[in-house]
Amino acid sequence: MAPRQAKGGKTAKKLAADSLRDSIFRGEFKPGTPLIQEQIANRLGVSLTPVREAFTQLESEGLLVIYPNRGTMVTPLSSEEALETFELRLFIESSALQLSIPVLTEEDLDTARGFLEGSSEAVEDGVHNGLAFHYALCAPCNRAQTLRILRMLHTTSERYLRWFFSMDPQRYRESTIHEHQAILSFCEQKNVDEALKVLKMHLQITFTSLSEYFSKGHLSSFNRPPITFPSS
Repeated sequence: MAPRQAKGGKTAKKLAADSLRDSIFRGEFKPGTPLIQEQIANRLGVSLTPVREAFTQLESEGLLVIYPNRGTMVTPLSSEEALETFELRLFIESSALQLSIPVLTEEDLDTARGFLEGSSEAVEDGVHNGLAFHYALCAPCNRAQTLRILRMLHTTSERYLRWFFSMDPQRYRESTIHEHQAILSFCEQKNVDEALKVLKMHLQITFTSLSEYFSKGHLSSFNRPPITFPSS
């Protein structure tokens, strides 16, 4: 996590939040890792205030757990959270896509095509671009609250998908990209029913695959051992 300076209109808080989020996604800070504000501030070359604000931002995204007056740690991964996340995505994303497809413009589709092309890159960037592909197709639904919740669900999904596909990158290339291509094709045809059918199948297959890895105990080996903060 390289130190950054506020530039290009970005605030120190945003730079700190973006850098921390990226480090969590890339596994530099594993689930369960305690984070010390002073250490993070030194690494980023910023004061404590933007780091404190970044911690609060990432807590709202579900990436950090803050224990007042005790400490902060990266939120552990759990099969329960993954199940809830994909169940919610199945409902919310399907609803958003259903509203979006009739009003998708060629510009919207071009944006999605760009992310789809990017999803064929290395797993880390591919997962991020794959979720951006999903969001690009849903964004024209023009439902602010729906899209806000969907962004949060995608943030949570990204942690699990990066972890899963880093262990099985071939599965990502063989199945996920193909399913994305099918979703895009039906969106281009304005075929709502078939697009929704493939989306639901895609999300269900992904969660089933994750569940298989959970049942084999792979997740517990990825999380750090639980930590206990001293009582305040």
